[in-house]
Amino acid sequence: MKKVCPQCGKEFECKHNADCFCMQYTISKEALAILKEKYSNCICEDCLKQYAMEKRDF
Repeated sequence: MKKVCPQCGKEFECKHNADCFCMQYTISKEALAILKEKYSNCICEDCLKQYAMEKRDF
């Protein structure tokens, strides 16, 4: 499914299953809470990588 990232505006493919890129990342509870608060939908892989990094500035 094609989606547009609400953070950066980039178009990306969401597979919405275990094969999706998002399943490759580990997101801390804190970062996940921020994502859920800020966005009601998926974000692109580039933006998700930022949240997966430990030194992310929120």
